[in-house]
Amino acid sequence: MTVRDLLTHRIGLERGDQLWYATEHNRDEVLRRIRFLEPSSSMRSRFGYQNVMFLAAGQIIPSITGKSWDDFLTERIFTPLGMKDTNTTIRTLSKSNDVSTPHQKVDGKLQPVAWRLIDNIGPAGSINSNVVDMAQWLRMQLGNGKFDGKQLVSAATLDETHTPQTVIRREGPYTIFYPDAHFMSYGMGWFLSDFRGKKLVEHGGAIDGMRAEVAMIPEANVGIVILTNVGGTLLPQFLTYRIFDSYMGQPTRDWQAEALPKIQALEKQGAAAQEKALASRVTGTKPSLDLKEYAGKYNSEMYGDVEIKLDGGKLTAEFGPYFNGELEHWNYDTFQVKWRDRVEGNGFMQFSLNARGKVASVDMGAMGNFTRVPDKK
Repeated sequence: MTVRDLLTHRIGLERGDQLWYATEHNRDEVLRRIRFLEPSSSMRSRFGYQNVMFLAAGQIIPSITGKSWDDFLTERIFTPLGMKDTNTTIRTLSKSNDVSTPHQKVDGKLQPVAWRLIDNIGPAGSINSNVVDMAQWLRMQLGNGKFDGKQLVSAATLDETHTPQTVIRREGPYTIFYPDAHFMSYGMGWFLSDFRGKKLVEHGGAIDGMRAEVAMIPEANVGIVILTNVGGTLLPQFLTYRIFDSYMGQPTRDWQAEALPKIQALEKQGAAAQEKALASRVTGTKPSLDLKEYAGKYNSEMYGDVEIKLDGGKLTAEFGPYFNGELEHWNYDTFQVKWRDRVEGNGFMQFSLNARGKVASVDMGAMGNFTRVPDKK
């Protein structure tokens, strides 16, 4: 495996984001545990989005320089570019009064939500910035690595990051986000496609209550930064196209209106899937065992421990700093868990019994199976 592989989403692993999003594992521990993620394809055979590999690339920096990724970026990127209000952790934001508050739909209503601490995946997306600072970053990108008369990155190296490395099949959601693209690929940290006959270099990013879009067309010497404090919105992508059209003298086109029917169709599919799950509930059932028998610790080699407790006649789940909540019986040995952090919505926990009729494991959906840890005697 090479550094190029780490930066081009082609190592055969996809997602596994709960490893960093849902836990307090530090960067080294996240990297240690990613080995337990099942491959989705063979190495270098196809595109598969994987944030943890960017963490792996970032952790090469301290092993070579002795400086953290955070300090290295400040020294080599933020300071030379004059990005005075840019940092790598939300812990810094509490010292400022001039900071956006994230917003997200929670239980169907748009409302403020807390900043999400994601230091443990830092190199993949923990940078906090503003449009003024990000414009400096774009000037360096469009200037072939040069800024304020100084060559910060060699033109050849920068060009390589803008060069296709991994082919992306234009299917599914990509047909919505890139409606007119004839080709799609991934460079090194950039999505690459064609727009109005020119190469488009761009990347979006999102975390609880925030969404960003950075895009440029090098041939036209133009770049755009759009930062929003609303999670889940697709406006930045389509607004980017609208601005590019205006800059390049193209006819006005409502990109978002064109995409809306497809977006609504996807939303209907999601709603239908939820309705199907509700309809499949078998009423009149009860758990196989007394509730106290489900209480205990369960372990996943990848994600860590989840603890089920019996408190006041009700089961609760505790998993990391965010996924804590009450379990309500759904059917048979399946429970619905209502997470206290309502940004996470609801989930399901399905318990399985062994041949002796004892609880052996619990399935937590996207995070897979957690095995019961024997009680200490």
